[in-house]
Order: sequence, then C-alpha cells, then structure tokens
Amino acid sequence: MCYDVETQLRRKIKEALHQGAAIEEIEYLRIKLDQFIQAYGEEELASHEHHWTMGFQHQKIPVITNEQPETLQFYQWGLIPSWAKDAQAASEISNKCLNARGDTIFEKPAFRTAAKDRRCIIPVSGYYEHHWVDSKGKTKVPYFVKRKNDAPLYLAGLWESWFDKETGEEVRTCSIITTSANARLAKVHNRKPDDPRMLVVLPIDRVHEWLAPINGTADIDLLKSLCVPFEDELLDIYPVRQLRGNAGIGDSPLSSVRFEYPIIGLPENN
Repeated sequence: MCYDVETQLRRKIKEALHQGAAIEEIEYLRIKLDQFIQAYGEEELASHEHHWTMGFQHQKIPVITNEQPETLQFYQWGLIPSWAKDAQAASEISNKCLNARGDTIFEKPAFRTAAKDRRCIIPVSGYYEHHWVDSKGKTKVPYFVKRKNDAPLYLAGLWESWFDKETGEEVRTCSIITTSANARLAKVHNRKPDDPRMLVVLPIDRVHEWLAPINGTADIDLLKSLCVPFEDELLDIYPVRQLRGNAGIGDSPLSSVRFEYPIIGLPENN
C-alpha cells in the first residue's frame, strides 16, 4: 500500500510546462490553484505543499470532490466513515483507511457509501513506494513515482464527512484507491510478491468519469474499469533518500531527488 506522497502542485505545473506536457493536463489543476489562492492566499496553499508527507501523520492533502468539482480543497488523509462512534474509533479506523482497494470499495463497510456517493480526485506531484531489500523489510529503499512529462498525478479517491459528537466538529477525510501494480512497479512494491499494488492514476480525460454520479450498475462497472494499472512507460520511477526514521530526511526538497544506493540487486526501472 502507499502511505507517502508529495504535494508540490505549483512546482509541478511549472515543471510540466517546461517539459511540454499537454495543456489540458495542466490547466485542469492550475485554474483551481489560482482560485484557491485568490480565496485563501498564498500562505494557506504553501502550508499544504509538502515534499513528503506520510499518511499516518494525517495531514491534509488536496482533493477535488464530486460535490464541488470546480474547487480545490484539502481533507485529512485517512478516511473516517460517518458511522465511527467516537474519536478513538475514528482514529483507529483512519489509520486503516489510508488506502482502499479498487476491487472491493463497493463491498467494504468503511468504503461502500463513499464509493457510491463521495468520490474525489487527489492531485499530487508524485508518490513514494518502498522496496524491501530483505524478506522481513529490515532494509527498505524508497522509490519516487511521477509522470515523465512532470504533469500532476490525478489519483482516484474517496471522501467522507464525520461529525465528532463531543466537539461538534465536522472532519472531512479521504482515502486513495489502489490497484494491481504495473510491471515496473511490481518490481519495486515487493512486500507481498503475489499482490504488488500501485495507486490508481487517472488520465486527465477520465477524471470526469470518476466524479460523475452513479445512476445504475453500468456506472458502477465503469468506475471499476477505471481502477487499473497506469501505463508504466509514462512513469518515472527511481530510488530516493530515506524518508522515515532517525536517518530519514523527511519533508525536504531532497525527498524526490534521485539517490544511488550501494546495494546490489535493486530494481532497474529507467
């Protein structure tokens, strides 16, 4: 599963323009960023722009919801279903709902209502997967995943609204959908060799389909058909410095910079 993302959206748009990415891949997000800045200011956007953030930190990440598809918002990562009874239960469920398997979202109790009524796009500049060097994961090497043309990654997601009965606060949360890994990412995400995963990356021309309302079983089948591996030849995948733990660099500009390890047998992905 994926628990680490980069949310440097403004930088990503500049890089995509420099790389000659298709204008529609950039404009979709650029317009929403400009509107967010006009409404809330540069500093508010900057507070959500991370070189690296981990899901278990439950920071807010960018979302574009089916409820407000023209607006960029920021929801807490780690979905909390509306039926969570109290703050302790909400916290426990949130840790288990950072990701949602695309093949079971319409069946799992934590996700099925959101899958039907509350879907979202989660735009990121890239995300991280960890390769287990040994079978027990004592040594892990993080890899960064991004578009080769530096366009944003539009991830399929779900969102929920939960009310804390003790405080009266409404908490909006989200989860990122996963699917089977493509051939290259299967070499990296080797924690479960028989079930390698990757995040569901949607082509820009399929984003509106993920956000469209469900009117019948045909629409559900369409949504399931979108939860497929992204074309590996369109992705850049390479090792980066350690992110977590005492030796981790954390939320640093170096987080997504290629780093060569003196380890024999790491996947060759580029």
